[in-house]
Amino acid sequence: MKVQAAGLYAERLAGHAFATLAFDAAHQGESEGEPRLLEDPFHRVEDIKAAAPAPLQQIRPDTAPDHREQAGTLARHTFDGWEYYRTPAAANHFVLRSIDLLAQFTAFDLVHLIAPRPLLMIAGTEAITGYFSREAIDRAAEPKRLAWIDGATHVDLYDNQKHLPAVIAKPAAFFTTHLDQAQ
Repeated sequence: MKVQAAGLYAERLAGHAFATLAFDAAHQGESEGEPRLLEDPFHRVEDIKAAAPAPLQQIRPDTAPDHREQAGTLARHTFDGWEYYRTPAAANHFVLRSIDLLAQFTAFDLVHLIAPRPLLMIAGTEAITGYFSREAIDRAAEPKRLAWIDGATHVDLYDNQKHLPAVIAKPAAFFTTHLDQAQ
């Protein structure tokens, strides 16, 4: 939700002169959709496509963005660490149907199509979900990078102030390099 990691990352990356976008996906936060608190990764993909700025939607698969503003920054996640739901920042519950939807979804089958746009994945060295990032990077084409945050769990990367400077520094440096090369 935009009041969680997406809004925080968007605000911090905007401070590095990136165009950013944070929004509440359907069923979450201030968005509409019933049942509330449903985690539906299939619908989340459609939300992202609908929220993307028009120039980003028009990028052809065989070309990289030629302007930093076109690249945008879409913060999203399709898998939440279960421990996060026990923190005060979370709603502390979700719709049980979410489990089935999450189990059916794979974000990896088409990850190779992201190229030639740069792909950066950030994971904590203590994250039980780190293998997802490794698998995605293994399947992705260049340019790609998997950046690790020492001592961080999956949930630490949401909004833990201890790790936030390191987390923000990774995309700021990566995209500055790769977007400057594309121009």
